[in-house]
Amino acid sequence: MTETVLSVRDIQKSYGSGSGRFRALKGVSLNLVEGESLAIVGKSGSGKSTLLHLMGLLDIPDEGEILYRGKSLSALTSRAADTLRNQEFGFVFQSFHLDPHSTVAENVSMPLVIGGVKKDRRRRVIEVLDRLGLADRADERTSVLSGGQKQRVAIARAVIAKPRILFADEPTGALDSTNGETVSQLLFDLNKQEGITLVMVTHSPELASTCVRQVVISDGLLLSTSGEGAAR
Repeated sequence: MTETVLSVRDIQKSYGSGSGRFRALKGVSLNLVEGESLAIVGKSGSGKSTLLHLMGLLDIPDEGEILYRGKSLSALTSRAADTLRNQEFGFVFQSFHLDPHSTVAENVSMPLVIGGVKKDRRRRVIEVLDRLGLADRADERTSVLSGGQKQRVAIARAVIAKPRILFADEPTGALDSTNGETVSQLLFDLNKQEGITLVMVTHSPELASTCVRQVVISDGLLLSTSGEGAAR
């Protein structure tokens, strides 16, 4: 029996104030099933990245509720939310979010450093880099890497702490088609082989169709759901 790992219930989110107030989400509800791959699609400004950020606790909703493994996250302190993100969630962004002045290994190890993990840290970093074909670049600064290599470093950093959910916001948007295919394949391999739940925001219909389930967001509303999980 599949388990609902994360739920959003009637969440609403606005930015700005007064006449400049923008309602990014207008009451979205969605269940995420453990081990699935979910694509969130929609036009620019539709609210899809806002939804992903709320699901990943990178932002908080104005109204509504988010539950992780059946427990409401509404009352979490900032410190508790940080700990949950570090231990259970991984993030990959279009713009990589790497420190260009640090080495590949230093970037990848950051979640372990934040989590206070010291034992076997270097070994774990090299193991995940080797899996992504970057072990030989471990001690180079990320500033010298290509776009595709930087995104692979970002993926390594996202999975080093063995998260249960991997959130990817336009992970191939800044890459050429060859590197984009490589990165997307890595994400789906992690989903299928490691059982990591994958949530992906993308403009690409081809990439979205590779996910088990797709949801369409438009003007802050969830319009439709398709794929194997459509009836959930």
